[in-house]
This record gives sequence, C-alpha cells and structure tokens, in this order.
Amino acid sequence: MKKGILVILLLTVFIFNANGSSFFYDEEVVNNGLNLFIGPKIVSDPANPSEKEYWFYSNISPEFTISMVTFGLDLRFQYNISDSKFYSDDWNSFEGILRKICFIKLGKKYSKYYFRFGDLKGTSITPGIFMANYSNSPIIDKEKRGFELGFDLGMGGFELMLNDLSHPSLLGTRAFFRPLFKTKIPVVSNTQVGISYVGDFKAPSNVQYEDIIITDDEGNTETVRAVIRDDNDDPVCDYKTVSTIAFDANAPITKFNVFTTGVYGSYGKFLDAGNGIMAGAYVYTIFDIKVNLEYRDVSPDFIVDYFDQSYEVDKWGIGDSEISKYKHLMYLKTQVDGNTSTGRIKGIFGGISGNLFNKILISGSYMDMEGPDNCILRINLDATRAIEKIKARFTYT
Repeated sequence: MKKGILVILLLTVFIFNANGSSFFYDEEVVNNGLNLFIGPKIVSDPANPSEKEYWFYSNISPEFTISMVTFGLDLRFQYNISDSKFYSDDWNSFEGILRKICFIKLGKKYSKYYFRFGDLKGTSITPGIFMANYSNSPIIDKEKRGFELGFDLGMGGFELMLNDLSHPSLLGTRAFFRPLFKTKIPVVSNTQVGISYVGDFKAPSNVQYEDIIITDDEGNTETVRAVIRDDNDDPVCDYKTVSTIAFDANAPITKFNVFTTGVYGSYGKFLDAGNGIMAGAYVYTIFDIKVNLEYRDVSPDFIVDYFDQSYEVDKWGIGDSEISKYKHLMYLKTQVDGNTSTGRIKGIFGGISGNLFNKILISGSYMDMEGPDNCILRINLDATRAIEKIKARFTYT
C-alpha cells in the first residue's frame, strides 16, 4: 500500500536564519545528551485518502563526542496499530539504515578541515550568494543523508557538498586561493579569491497536482491539493537543471578571540537567468555575536540564496502555490526577455546572531530591496537549552 504522511513537518526553522552571506554560518551547539520522542502518527493512501492507518511512533536521538568527532544517531521505531506490525523499512532498506546515522561531524566550518555526513543543516557555499542555510531534510520520513567537507591548506582550499548519497541531485563546490599568502602582509596575505558552482540536476518543473478529498472519522470532508504520483510513487513532472556560478573575494581585516572583522564581495550568475552582486562587511565579537551588513544589486530574474533552508519544499511549490521554484525563476526571466521587467533591484541586507552562554540562541535579519513586498524582517530565539526538558522556540517573520 502506498503510504503518504497526512501530517508532516514542512519546514524546519533554523535558529541562525540570517538568510544572506555564508559568513553568518553557525553550527548548532551539540552537547552530549539523549533526546526522546514518543507519539502517534497517521498515514493515508493517496489513492484513497479516507482510508487511514494509525501508527505508534518513537524516536531516540543520542548525541555524543569522541575526541574531535561528534556522532548523532536517529533510532526510530514505528508500529502499525492497524496491522499490528512494525514498519520494517526503517531497518531493512539502504535508505533506512542510512537514516540511523543522523550525522557524523569532524572539525568545524572554516577551520583547516571539516566533514559532516548525514542531515545537513545551515549548509552554505561561500559566499552564500546562491546557497545559504540549506537543509537537505526538512520533511519527516523523507530525510536524506548527504555530506559536506572543506579543507583550508593555507595557500588555498575547497568546499564540497552533496545533498543525498542515495539519490544525488544537488551539488555545491568552491575552490579558493590566497594569491599573496607567502607575503605574510597583514590582511593582504589572508585575502581569499574564490570561484563556486551550485546546481540542481533534478529541479521539478510543470509539477502536476490533483484535488484529494479527505474524510475524517465524523464524516467531515476537506479538499487538499497534492502532487500526482505515478504507479512507482514518483511525482509526475518534468525535471530541469538549475546551474549557478559565482566569483568572490574575502578579506579578513582583524582576527582576535574577542573581535574579528572583514569585508567581502561576490558576483553570481544563473547560467539560464540573471545575475547579482553583493558587497558587505562582518563583525564577530564575544558571546558569538555576529553582525553582517551588505549591499545588493541584482537583476529582476535573480533570486539571492536560491538554495535556502526551505528549498527542498519550495522546489515543488513556493508557499501554498503550485508554482515550482524553477518555474518561478523562468517566469522572472521571461519578464526580463519581454522587457516587462527592466532595471536592476538594489537594496541592503543586515543580520545579527548571538549565542549567550551556549544556552540562548538569538538571530535576526532585515532585507530592504526596491520594489513592492521586498522588505522582510526575521527574528528567531531558541531557549531550548536554558531550561532542562523544555523546548522553547520563537520565530517571527
């Protein structure tokens, strides 16, 4: 029986949601511990939504560190109350076994070496003009296991990410070098010049939807829109390729334990659409407080942070619409090609984030671009670690 989750978590809200440059990248603080979740789950057959099954769902997620390596496991048990049997695909399939490893992490982003396997959160490809705060697993029961790695060898280095080892489709990579590294001149010797590529080789387009009528136990009905699937449970749509390329320069000015500053600039281009320019500065201070301010100048058919935290959902349909992210980008391009939308869009972006005593995580951002509906304010607060056994999060957009 083809099962579809009736109620799923569509979006994962990230605490450090600056949604701009990758210089705002922050890893979630990982402490040794054990998270436990127990609760019900309801699934239905997409071909017959009124036919429901009731499941008992439990999840144990231990995290622990050995030397410099941090492990996170995802041990879930799902029992079908309707059929009185356990869900075996969690344990006897390749994807199921991969999902047992939530993540394995070595090192830290922007250190000499960094590696992460499993769920990717807050993933960015410097300078973040196309990929910033990306997540490969925003949907429950659809988690992916990808990897991200980086090396800084002094004279140069590289970054690389792949969204899913089982069914890879999204690739990001960047190579950089320090042309004056051997001069040892302050600021100049540490200046990076880089080139990056990010692309999705399986971006949905022309996604087909249908109306599904859901009937509850009391006979009440509700009509919802859902992606049509074929006999193999694959979405009915066309797949396109979205490719981007970017050039960047990053010059750290000061680098102290309590005060780090720098400036950066980048140029990015969709191979089949518009281009954009970003230039800004950042400051890191004590309590992991980071401030970022940048100027943006983009063409009307350009989307900053195209591969963001909600991309895996938006690529099928932005918000509640049936317009895939690729189709939206192509629509913007046709506006430019037909001279319906002309002129460049300019504005500013600013963000701030902080980590108070590894207990309270805060962040916020504000973007003010030319044109209607282009002012966005975001505020995030997470006090989960402040009080034991209580999950406390707040998000405002």
